[in-house]
Amino acid sequence: MKAAKALKQMRFDNLEAAKRNKELLLSVVAERQRVVEIAQAIGTDYRNAMNDLHVAVGVWREHAPGVRPDDLAMIERKLGLVATEVVHAE
Repeated sequence: MKAAKALKQMRFDNLEAAKRNKELLLSVVAERQRVVEIAQAIGTDYRNAMNDLHVAVGVWREHAPGVRPDDLAMIERKLGLVATEVVHAE
């Protein structure tokens, strides 16, 4: 009986983690669009793009309660790569 209860809890935990990951991914996609818009608005100046990126990430961080710090670090790394791609593509 304990094993069945533990398995049920593990499935629930995995489902919750999957939901959180999906929400996080949707947030990253939305933030990627904002970074693209920022980069397009300021042109090809890499320094300005990165400064605006850090401001955008800071604002996003303040409005993302409950997101784990390691998830935020991952998002910042991905967004930094996106900003670099956008700036160098133009």
